Amino acid sequence: MKKYFRIFLLFLILISPLVLSSCNKEGDFFKIEGRFLNLNQGEFYVYSTDGGLDKLDTIRVQDGRFAYQAFIDKPATFIIVFPNFSEQVVFGEPSRTAKIKGDATHLKEMEVSGTKANRLMTSFRQKVAEMSPPQTVQAVEDFVSANLESPVSTYLISRYLVKTSEPDYAKATKLLKQVIAANPNNRMAKKLKNQAESLAAVAVNQRLPKFKAKTIDGTTIDQSFCKGKVGVIVAWASWNYESQNLHRRLNILYSGNESKMAVLGVSLDADKRQVKQILKNDEIEWPVVCDGEMLNSELSSQLGICYLPDNLVIDKQGKIIARGLDYDAISELVMNP
Repeated sequence: MKKYFRIFLLFLILISPLVLSSCNKEGDFFKIEGRFLNLNQGEFYVYSTDGGLDKLDTIRVQDGRFAYQAFIDKPATFIIVFPNFSEQVVFGEPSRTAKIKGDATHLKEMEVSGTKANRLMTSFRQKVAEMSPPQTVQAVEDFVSANLESPVSTYLISRYLVKTSEPDYAKATKLLKQVIAANPNNRMAKKLKNQAESLAAVAVNQRLPKFKAKTIDGTTIDQSFCKGKVGVIVAWASWNYESQNLHRRLNILYSGNESKMAVLGVSLDADKRQVKQILKNDEIEWPVVCDGEMLNSELSSQLGICYLPDNLVIDKQGKIIARGLDYDAISELVMNP
């Protein structure tokens, strides 16, 4: 099994500081301020899982310091992705400021403060730092039971039970039902529950669900794209190196083996024009779907794609036989079905 990386490729570049804002209304800005040791200048990404941002954004660092702000009218969850492929959740509230401090060489030890949710998350992260996976899952269950109305609970279920290399959709659904019962207005928990149920339906040994989508060149494709062949659905994005690298390596495997395999690419990029250019540069000829909605795309939801890299392998009868494989494992299934 491939080594699991969290979402998004990051890179360090020299760049000037920037404070972002998107609205003139005062009092409803959420701010993130921070300082990192051993990181003088650079850039990392930030996105929101529940509508705090409508696009992928960047946070730029100069002299070890950074400041970022976003206009929100309700609590929101932000994810900062760092250069080592790790990510840090930050819980935002209107008119509040979250403060981050840490050492860029020891990101697991960073501290986030400024709101109750961020303090709870920092405490939990420090608590499970040396725990085994089963112990961590139990800690998640204990935390959720004691904090049903906290946004941290929804995030932990997502992080440790759904969007992980060893998911437990049944346990996630059970906990999410408790969260929703305690707070019926928790739209993120409802969305995650639907995701978990969708992922369970697209698990190994299940038939590939019916779908219909427009490819980037305007043609229609559906679940029969691999009829009579081994099918590979590969999710990728230009901003995630590992997924894009797999996409390119599969092109080498595909060349000369078109009679054995069929490939469908699902791009989670926001810019369709950029995707078309990448496909041209890489000489990719199989169908690629990109609706510009990134992880919120309809096809991603139908196929249970909620992190990168991800892929599904389908046998000649349309049954999912594997998921989340590395290149070597995919190649073995294609060459020896």
